[in-house]
Amino acid sequence: IRKDFRLTITSIDDGSIRRIELPKSKSLLKINEKKEINEVNVKELEPNNLIVLIQGDERKSFVDYIAKRTGIDEEIDLYHIKNWKDKLNEFMEKENLNDEDMYGLYKKYGGHTITNRFEQWRDSVQNIAPLKKEDLIILGEIIRYEYLIENIDNLFRDITKLRTSHRLIGREITKIIKDKLSGKITELTFDEFDLSNQFEIFKIEKIEKN
Repeated sequence: IRKDFRLTITSIDDGSIRRIELPKSKSLLKINEKKEINEVNVKELEPNNLIVLIQGDERKSFVDYIAKRTGIDEEIDLYHIKNWKDKLNEFMEKENLNDEDMYGLYKKYGGHTITNRFEQWRDSVQNIAPLKKEDLIILGEIIRYEYLIENIDNLFRDITKLRTSHRLIGREITKIIKDKLSGKITELTFDEFDLSNQFEIFKIEKIEKN
């Protein structure tokens, strides 16, 4: 996998410095001004941003973590839920299309979404797929992903489960991060403390393009 960005990061727990390399398609959990987590593409990150790595490992997938943590990893077709995004990125790269081009094509096929969501659809777990099944079918037709079209009912049901799990875990993690940054880690319950050990907070010192 091509590594497009090199980040120098510092752990807020022990001050250790690390360097990680990431592809341009990678999304990370960023802590915003309200101490809430948002998933953003690595291209959107800047020095001094705070990011969260699952178990301190930039290779860990948030969507995999959510599914495993909530116990739905064996119930849903996680491979194809994630794979449709890979297929979308591959199609756009092959056809040399940017987000605006893709949105125009999507609207031409009858897409319903008013706002261009392709940047989020390509990268983000928070926008794992369009809200409407019909829009996901349209995208499947555009990128010629037959498995998605043929199994749309089951896949969309699984996507809905994943969205619900994401909201639940997202609220838990946001509370824990706020407590960590406020020095209230001793006030966490046992389950919250266990969850807090799954996440490490880093400050970005430098971002370089490879």
